[in-house]
Amino acid sequence: MNTFKRLWLIGIIALIIVLGLGLIGNIISTNTTGIASTKIQNTKDIISTLEKAGYTIKPIQDTGEGLLTGDLTTINIDGDTIGVYEYKNNQE
Repeated sequence: MNTFKRLWLIGIIALIIVLGLGLIGNIISTNTTGIASTKIQNTKDIISTLEKAGYTIKPIQDTGEGLLTGDLTTINIDGDTIGVYEYKNNQE
């Protein structure tokens, strides 16, 4: 794979991640059920919070590896698929 294609692929993946994080942020910030004040510490908390807010979460696929170094979990929120990277601590 040439350098241009590799950079293009990395750019597309980064865009998908940013859009996914924006989706979660938008869901949490615009929801009126009070979930914005919920303390979210891991992927399970994200899923639980979204389910409590009435969103349909399809089975989780632990893909393990992705563009970033954290543990990647792919989830489906009402038909939109996002990747969630989880790290053991802030330094990672």
